[in-house]
Amino acid sequence: MERQDGVKKAVGRADVCELLASAFSFPDERLAAGLCDGALAADAEACLRDAGADEAVAQEVADGLRAWAGGDAAELCARMRKTYSRLYLAPGGRTPVFPYESAFLHVERELPGIPTLFRSPVTLDVERQMREAGVVAKNGRKEPCDSVFEEFEFLSYLFAKQADALSRMADDEAVAWGERARTFARDHVLAWLPQFMRRTQELADGPRRARRCRVGGDRMTFLFVLVGAAVFAVLCKGIIKAHPGVFYALAITLDVLFVVGSFVRLPGALDDALFLLLHKCTLATALFAIVMYIGVFKRDGRVAQQLRPIRAELSIVAWLLSLAHMAVYLASYATRLSSGFAQANVAAALVVALALFVLLLVLGVTSFNAVKRRMSRTTWKRVQLWAYPFFGLVYVHVMLMLLPSALRGGVAAQTSVAVYSVVFLGYAVARSARAVADRAGVTSLREKTHPEGQETPAA
Repeated sequence: MERQDGVKKAVGRADVCELLASAFSFPDERLAAGLCDGALAADAEACLRDAGADEAVAQEVADGLRAWAGGDAAELCARMRKTYSRLYLAPGGRTPVFPYESAFLHVERELPGIPTLFRSPVTLDVERQMREAGVVAKNGRKEPCDSVFEEFEFLSYLFAKQADALSRMADDEAVAWGERARTFARDHVLAWLPQFMRRTQELADGPRRARRCRVGGDRMTFLFVLVGAAVFAVLCKGIIKAHPGVFYALAITLDVLFVVGSFVRLPGALDDALFLLLHKCTLATALFAIVMYIGVFKRDGRVAQQLRPIRAELSIVAWLLSLAHMAVYLASYATRLSSGFAQANVAAALVVALALFVLLLVLGVTSFNAVKRRMSRTTWKRVQLWAYPFFGLVYVHVMLMLLPSALRGGVAAQTSVAVYSVVFLGYAVARSARAVADRAGVTSLREKTHPEGQETPAA
């Protein structure tokens, strides 16, 4: 009985460390889904109880993790990635919290100079203890081995080896593995992770984020933004046409704030607005949809007469707003691909995003009147025809990001898939119908002008 309890406790400790390693790695869809469906809270509570933690502590941890229950996994994942990047990956030596023991202690102790990420006394000792235990860090050449997730991974490995030895009744081995775990925890884990956790709590603003993810899900966000953008375009068409530069400058300002907000904390309301409108390219996509749908209506119809004069200006604003989104996401996905952590759908979405980026540059630049005037009418029209594959690829890109969550039963993702499909596929049907109607109108006009049997006058 005592041996079984020892095995159970060692396995529980290994599992707790494994969960912590996953929690402090770059956030992925599986982690977000586990928070939203409550699976992570249940696993954490069970592991802590197995590890011998007090019942009240296990319950408190589980209750804290359930703060995200019922939220939208896709939105939570996006928010966690943003916060993770802001806290742990900010470039230029301005990282708020270094996720590496050596660098964190360097800053915490206010030592002079720039922290060393590789080959410091701390990392060398971590490497030594790993090597003596018969393991090496997974990505030792790209990532310092003293990262929070690597140290938890190693500690999980040590407890797992202790459990294995106990189950085989190899008591001497179990004692040796237990001593290795205690030594590593004393020399490294406990030397910095309590302070690291406190600093993360101070800067991450977790509870507020949890409330936003539960309440502010994006089930109908795109539809609301699309309607709002259309109303704004109709009401402000005169100002947009007369002073387009003001709106271009506003779009650039929002881009700058969005990029800055990826590395520093902005006021809550501003951060929420930027996340809603720019993080997922919601506002830019809505404006692109309006620009495309203008072509669905008859040229002499009321809608076309209202919005066609500002079609180019709206497309330029949408183009500018999408640049910040693409810059932040392309950098994020490139990092994940180089580290080998990207999932198949993310890699495919990145390939589509690169194609969109090229098309976006071509279509955006040629939308400016200064460029348009330098091109022949025929050439300009041929270039603008690429707007159709661009709009189609936007839909493909969105589906690649939303479908995995939707297929796993995510209600918010399923609703978003439905909304985007209605807008994009509806456009394809409506635009095809308009093309058929226009062609029929031209044919009818020719027949009225040149009835059958009447000779067509020479040009």
